[in-house]
Amino acid sequence: MKELKFKDEFFDLILEGKKTQTRRPIKPQPKGIDAFRKGLVNEAWQAGFVDIECPYGEVGNVGTIGDIVIKDIRIERLQDISVDDIRAEGVIQRFPNINDRFTPQILLGSFMEMWNDIYFETEFSFQSNPWVWVIEFSLFK
Repeated sequence: MKELKFKDEFFDLILEGKKTQTRRPIKPQPKGIDAFRKGLVNEAWQAGFVDIECPYGEVGNVGTIGDIVIKDIRIERLQDISVDDIRAEGVIQRFPNINDRFTPQILLGSFMEMWNDIYFETEFSFQSNPWVWVIEFSLFK
């Protein structure tokens, strides 16, 4: 199982429960799953019709940062992220100046900036809209 690693700036957010979700590119990118209707890819993966194994573990696994436990894993296109998911990624806390006047567009732009800080010069840039693992977690209690 591959360890979930986070930038230092996210440790406090995770420990405070303000970052409860992360996205990681699926490597290598799956082929042929675009044939499933939008919204059904994750269901097909969970049912075993898409043969990809998550390298970060399974629901219920405990990680190392403050003993996080994986609550859910799904796959989706990066640009399918919702406003609630952007919040769960810790974007508002990372960019506190947007708290008072955020719009969905501002949140998406802030998430895109955060993502591209890591992946811009790779095949996984926000603009390429890669398939990603969406991993939801919480602190183990």
